[in-house]
Amino acid sequence: MKAGIDFGFGQVKFYTESGKGKFPTEVKEFRKTSFVSIQKRTVSYGGKEYFVGEEAQSYSKGIPIVIADVERLIEYVPVFCRYLAMKGVKATEVVTGLPPSHMNLKEEMRKKVAEGFSVPEENVSVVPQGSGILLDVEDKVEDFILVLDVGFNTLDYVVARRGNPQLGEAEFEIEEAGSFHRLGTYSLIKEVESLFAGEFPELNTLLTYHDLAKVVRERKLKIGGKEYDLSEIVDRAREAYEIKLQGAIMRLLDEIKRCNTLVVGGGGAYLLEEEFLRSLHPNVVVPEEPDLSQARGYYKLLEE
Repeated sequence: MKAGIDFGFGQVKFYTESGKGKFPTEVKEFRKTSFVSIQKRTVSYGGKEYFVGEEAQSYSKGIPIVIADVERLIEYVPVFCRYLAMKGVKATEVVTGLPPSHMNLKEEMRKKVAEGFSVPEENVSVVPQGSGILLDVEDKVEDFILVLDVGFNTLDYVVARRGNPQLGEAEFEIEEAGSFHRLGTYSLIKEVESLFAGEFPELNTLLTYHDLAKVVRERKLKIGGKEYDLSEIVDRAREAYEIKLQGAIMRLLDEIKRCNTLVVGGGGAYLLEEEFLRSLHPNVVVPEEPDLSQARGYYKLLEE
């Protein structure tokens, strides 16, 4: 099975010939001494058992594994791969990615993916994040493109132009790629958390990251049998986040002025207002299901 897989800090997304999906990038180590009936499926790796994804969220007695940086994420990639295999994604060929600023770790990523799926390392390709989104929308963009990938921890960007296959060039030639750290959706979630703590200090400690992410999407919270309208908090947080985002994007002002299409993908694309995106560029393309765009584009590489 061929698979495009996007290992993100918020979610792992995958795309194959037989389906697509995503699950939270959450891992908890099973405490063998705890009095728990193991009816949920666990993943075995390194002599330990782990709950992954939604099952990790529902298993409150586990030991949470904190994944706060790329190196830590790569360390647990085999666990996610084995979880995918349990879900039926038994990949034999894989394309995945890393933030452009961490492409020096691509051999380690390749090794871990191969280990997780028990395939040869040559069956795994690692490309810069953002390039998957570019490939996903290649039929909707013009000759000079700027891709913004709004992820969990980082805002990644790729500047590309259409190549000339008759001259031996690829379909797209990447001219520049990079990352802005701490400007992913986690920054927005933290803004919501700060504002929420100020207004509801008695409730703040009860909320997880995933609870807060849901607040951003739904603009409300139901807890303790009571529903809270949090539209104002979400609007204030989004406005603060967009100001930060715009400050970073303005560092790419020359690229924005030159590009004919601005592509905005990643899970963060769901959270940005259309008015804000149009303020950046008159021709903005947001992929269908933008959080899956990266994995879908990776998969296209396997079809070529």
